[in-house]
Amino acid sequence: MEVVIINIKKYMTKEKKPPQHKATHQGKLKIGGITIPCAVLENKERVISVRGVANALGTKGGGAYWKLKKAGKQTLPEFISAQALAPYIKDENNEIISGTVSYITKNEKAAVGLRADILPKICDIWIRALNDGVLSTNQRKIARVAYILMSAFAKLGITALIDEATGYQKDKD
Repeated sequence: MEVVIINIKKYMTKEKKPPQHKATHQGKLKIGGITIPCAVLENKERVISVRGVANALGTKGGGAYWKLKKAGKQTLPEFISAQALAPYIKDENNEIISGTVSYITKNEKAAVGLRADILPKICDIWIRALNDGVLSTNQRKIARVAYILMSAFAKLGITALIDEATGYQKDKD
């Protein structure tokens, strides 16, 4: 599983705490040619790799993004920080920010995940912006990937997908 190795001291802010949970199951979520690392934590929370989501969507934070991030002024992940999305994330902003979870992988590495229930909301933001015609050419490509992901979620459900990818369904009570 690809994980984001983080320096806990740099990652933490006043609100953030060091990882509280460990992954009990890890795997790769495969949807229409897209692969995203995922995990089930000991508290049964399902998470998707933040870096994996960025890679799947094809997003990279530009220089301005990382400058704001280092200064502590950018709280949203790079895959949802595009200016064109700002009008669409007002209500979801706090939930997206609080939806990131630091945890310890089965390999004892610190990682950052996104609560599984947040990813469909992020995809919806991209799709609404696409439907409204406010995205650039490159951003439209990201929105199309978001649409592919959202379609898969609608068919199977994100929790079931992660349980299947990690083998967790075998251990359910």
